[in-house]
Amino acid sequence: MKKTFFVHASHHREISPGKGSIIWLLSDEKGRPRKVNAITDIDPQGLISHIQAVYKREIPLVERLHYTAKGETFELDFNPYNQEQNYQPREVYDNLRRQEQVAHFSGHVTRMLWILGGVVLCWFVFSALIHVSHWLPKTAL
Repeated sequence: MKKTFFVHASHHREISPGKGSIIWLLSDEKGRPRKVNAITDIDPQGLISHIQAVYKREIPLVERLHYTAKGETFELDFNPYNQEQNYQPREVYDNLRRQEQVAHFSGHVTRMLWILGGVVLCWFVFSALIHVSHWLPKTAL
């Protein structure tokens, strides 16, 4: 799976002597935001000597981000790494897509329930008017 990323920002901080944390804020080719975290080893000069992805699946992305600056766009092919690790192809935001579909469906269901409620209310009012009209005296025109 080839993905294109745009780097919005990165922030590195030391969390303990010789250890650090780096965070990149990205967006993919569809404009969806993504945050990638990694742990770093810091040498005595304060430079990053080693970087390790927090999630194993993000290793190729973190390795590429290590040499990418803010404002850059790059393309990354995850296929070789996924095949090597026996990962099945998947869309990163599958769960989000399902939630969006459920929310969209529930909006339709809610709208249909309101319409059905209105129809039932109109039917009750009409039935009541017909029932009341039978009780009214008949007047000649």
